[in-house]
This record gives sequence, C-alpha cells and structure tokens, in this order.
Amino acid sequence: MTYFDKLNRPRVQALVNILAEAPFFYRTDDPEAFAYLRRHRAEFTQFYDEVFGWELLVDATTARVYKGRWHNPALRPSQRDAFDPSRRLDCVGFLLVLEFYERVLEANNRAPTDEPAPRFAFGELFEFARDRLATLGGAGLDDDGVRRMLRQLMPMLERYRFVREVPRERDQVVTDERVLYEALPGLYHYDARKLAPDVIARALAPALADDGDGALGAAPDVIARALADDGDDDGDGALEVAPDVIARALPDDGDGALEVAPDVIARALPDDRDDDGDGALEVVP
Repeated sequence: MTYFDKLNRPRVQALVNILAEAPFFYRTDDPEAFAYLRRHRAEFTQFYDEVFGWELLVDATTARVYKGRWHNPALRPSQRDAFDPSRRLDCVGFLLVLEFYERVLEANNRAPTDEPAPRFAFGELFEFARDRLATLGGAGLDDDGVRRMLRQLMPMLERYRFVREVPRERDQVVTDERVLYEALPGLYHYDARKLAPDVIARALAPALADDGDGALGAAPDVIARALADDGDDDGDGALEVAPDVIARALPDDGDGALEVAPDVIARALPDDRDDDGDGALEVVP
C-alpha cells in the first residue's frame, strides 16, 4: 500500500526525516513544512501507524512521533536516545521546571501555543526552585545545591528541545543568573498537574498516608521526600526507590516491564486530546 501517491515526494521525504531527527518539530522550525504536515496529517498518521506502529501527535505548534515500545532487547536503557530522567535531582528539577513554566504562562497571560515562546532568565528559574523547595521544608538543598541541580539539568532540556538558550551578541559575557532561555512548547506536552503531586507521589511514596478523601495526604511533600532520601539500598550510589520517577507511575502491559518508560514525553497530551472535557491534559491509558 502506498501512502503518499498524491503528495509532493520531496516534501514528504523532508518531513519524514524532520520528524526522526529530534523529539519535537516546532512550527517555528519551518512554518511551510509544518503547515504541509497539518494539511496532510491523515496520510502521515496512517503511514506511521501501519509501517512503524508509531503515533503521530500534532497540535497547533508542535509535532512528534511517539514510539510506544522498543524492539531491540539488546539495548540497555542507557543506550536508548530518549528523554528519560532517572537521576533523583534531574526528576525533581524537571518537575520544578514544569511548575515554573506554568507560572511564566500565567504571569504573561500566555497560552502554550502562543508565539513567540516566552523567555526567562536562569536566575528567575533558580529563585522559583529555591523558594518552592523552601516551602517543602528545605528538602536538604542549599542555594548552591539548587543551582547545581538546575545547571546539570538545562543541557538535557536543551538537547531534547524543551528549552532553547537565547543567542547572545558576539563577545557578550553574562553571568549564569542572566542567561536567557526560551520555554519551548514541548513543555506543554507534560501536565504538571498530572505528574506532580499525584503521579510522582505514587512512584516515590507508596507509604504515604491516604486519609480517605481520594487524595494522597502527603502529596505536597513528595519532592522533599525524593530529595531527602535517595533510596540507595545497595550502596552503589544509584537511586533504588524510583530509577524512572515519572515513568514508573505509568501503566504497563502486564508483562512486568514498562514499555513506555524510556519515552514518557507523549504520556500527557495537548488539550485537543482532552477526553473528559475538563480542560486538563489527559494521561494516555
């Protein structure tokens, strides 16, 4: 079966490559190609589904293909090129970035699909993370620890296209606090309300008290718990409690392995996949 008989072959070939080259394809990358993809979304969706078993996700500003499982059993998780924060501080830092992103949108009266992408200084993110952790009882990190956590996280977020460092003027020197970033729409594909505190609480704190109201009573403290106890039981320095903090809370197929664990970006989808009409991003069942 052919999928693109009536389409422009060079454009199709370019788009298939674009969608394979990075986790996200943004409208601002190539407005003409993005418009072509949206116009022929049905053909591309069928192609990826029937040929690869992948799901094509497209909204007003962002496109990506979601690979639901890995096929080469010889690959270790560390050998898969996918956004999969497994270090304790990377997971906590990513949650803080998601919360901060929501604050930035609210403060600027912006929607996630508005262009251009909102900008923020590293110092603003640091102040938010420091203050947020302070409300959780300090969480065992001083100011230098918070800065170090975020500095280690930002290159990963840049690599997987969640943020982009704003280019500087040639020979311009700025302090870390004044480095500017753009918050890219890929962040919108995670809903902090779904990942924290509920999902993260389920992953990190099975012993959290349930007071019967349907909510985890200690959920607001879940980040602090993650920071305070690294769960290293075997002394190897690895995080034993939650090696995949986000992914471990997601459903599996019953075979004991989390098929989606290496690639959790698409687990929370844009508002056009809102199934219950409440305006919140729904986690894929």
